[in-house]
Amino acid sequence: MSWPRFRLEGCPLLEEGLWLLSEEEAHHLMTVRHSREGSFVEGLLPGRIVLTRLERRGEKWAVRFVEELSASDEGPEIVLLAGLLKGDSFDLLLRQVTEIGVSRIVPLCCDHSVVRLDDGKAEKKLARWRKIVQEESKQCRSSTIPLLDRPCSVEQALTLDLPSSRFVAAIDASAPPLASLDVPSSLVLAVGPEGDWSAGEESCLRGASFLPVYLGHRILRAFTAAAVVSSWAVQGWLGGRRVLS
Repeated sequence: MSWPRFRLEGCPLLEEGLWLLSEEEAHHLMTVRHSREGSFVEGLLPGRIVLTRLERRGEKWAVRFVEELSASDEGPEIVLLAGLLKGDSFDLLLRQVTEIGVSRIVPLCCDHSVVRLDDGKAEKKLARWRKIVQEESKQCRSSTIPLLDRPCSVEQALTLDLPSSRFVAAIDASAPPLASLDVPSSLVLAVGPEGDWSAGEESCLRGASFLPVYLGHRILRAFTAAAVVSSWAVQGWLGGRRVLS
């Protein structure tokens, strides 16, 4: 059985097991999903999925706890360093990797990135991107929303607390094929922008112990490459190709 879903974090708790829906969530459930009073809906919380029932509370709507549901998000911890992309391409990247199961996304302002963000644009973009990953986590029934960092340079990203197992997507056919590698329990993946990494950025990544990995002979769009490396990590882990890190 598949029920309509909503994020529960932003809903005020009226009493134990009873949450007041935001106007946005209520509109989506009642108007878009055609739910009615008494309908079952799933509430998503970090690490939890709960089954609830819709109740009318005056002019507003609330949901009451019914039972706890399975909330398995099994997989490795994946930090994705992703070069900013033009147009809607970065939005698509965010949607894809959220569905696949990354844990954290760090947008990179790369030397070859077409997109240039000043402080005002960065705040607006970040708010939009966070809404995208929130909505996508709801669509794919993930109890956890990926963390989304502020855009930064490659050099700044390398000062963050990143996993020690590090991989960077490369177009160098001499690099180890991605599919030949086992998946650490915690890892960081780096994917450049449309124009790929600059020589300086490649040097920084190699100096920070990033292992170049080959994705195949086809030239992939950046958002496709991000989906490929993220899928490798999740599917390899689920398929038993695991190594402690």
